[in-house]
Amino acid sequence: MKVLRGGRKILIAILFLIICCVVGFISFSYIYLSSMSTNSKKINVEASPASSNDSVNFLITGVDIGNNESKDVDNSGQRTDTILVAHYNPKDKSLKIISIPRDTKIKIDGKNAKINSAVPIGGAKYLVNAVQSMLGIKVNYYMQVDYAAFRSIIDAIGGVDVNITNKMDYDDPAQNLHIHFSPGKQHLNGQKAEEFFRWRKNNDGTGLAEGDLGRIKIQHDFMQAVMEKLKRKTTIFKLPGMLKAIAKNTQTNMSASEIIKYGKAALGLNKQNITMSTIKGTPMYIGGISYFIYNPSESLQIFKAGTQTDKSSSVDIKNLKVEILNGTETNGLAKRYKEKLSSNGFANIETGNVAKKPVKQTKVTLYAVDESSALEIKSKLNVENVELVNNKSSKFDIIIILGEDFKE
Repeated sequence: MKVLRGGRKILIAILFLIICCVVGFISFSYIYLSSMSTNSKKINVEASPASSNDSVNFLITGVDIGNNESKDVDNSGQRTDTILVAHYNPKDKSLKIISIPRDTKIKIDGKNAKINSAVPIGGAKYLVNAVQSMLGIKVNYYMQVDYAAFRSIIDAIGGVDVNITNKMDYDDPAQNLHIHFSPGKQHLNGQKAEEFFRWRKNNDGTGLAEGDLGRIKIQHDFMQAVMEKLKRKTTIFKLPGMLKAIAKNTQTNMSASEIIKYGKAALGLNKQNITMSTIKGTPMYIGGISYFIYNPSESLQIFKAGTQTDKSSSVDIKNLKVEILNGTETNGLAKRYKEKLSSNGFANIETGNVAKKPVKQTKVTLYAVDESSALEIKSKLNVENVELVNNKSSKFDIIIILGEDFKE
């Protein structure tokens, strides 16, 4: 009986120590996270807490260093280098991470702008409004993380192993950014991870064929590796360093208790319940500036699993007047491409030759076509270099110049 009572005392003592550790950790976390910046000038949008069973949307941005020469204390030169929406559903314990390309076209004060300029122009509120309008969702919380926090978090978890598939050679003295990697599996600390995460192209112009969309795919692979490491049991011992980095270099409208609540939920998710994607759309030139034009109908389906996207045509393809000009020395190229377009529904097509040959790059110009129609037309042309011009051409709706890079 004495042995049994002694065992109970030991068990009670162990439980007491566990409770003390848990309470101590929560208190430590709360104190650290309560010190985060919620400067109203920068985070000029209020949080919108959801009920316990409702889905929650977090808008998370990573900012670059901005203008080093700027004396503005608000550091408005910073642009959002990475934009993510994290959609958490507590009912099915799922997390969807959706990337938004930084060149995505939005309207600011009635003018075309890239989405990564929203925060410098009007603060977090402009970006939140743009994302809500684009995706048809309610943004509940906003969090802005700079690369100092990114580096510190990666260092806190002991670095990350990644498989680098591209040769990376890029130097930008203005940002003190120097990226040099050879292909192969490598272990990256915080500094190297930042360089890898930010790379898009080399100084000689080579790089990812898909540009920023390719960069986002690399970022998704990297985030998967980070989440795998965070789910290890040893992560508990690294949390103090992570919390310190987050508190020091993060601005948000979330409270410390909310961060702890949702952070705990995220760490408890199964791998199969975490998905990553990018909003749907395509790169296109407008007024000589390259934008990513998102596709509203397809992008909305990301948040509506099981629903069907309306694929019905909204463009009367057969009535569009098309001119195809051969800019190469390959005879019959324009005629063969005409036959291909005819099979895709185009009926009013003329062909000819460019006056001055050769033309290196294939280009399509769309005249006075709305953006949603432009997305559909581009998908039928199978040409990446497309420019949308507001003014109507005197004779054609579409002019296609076939260059030496054109592949039949």
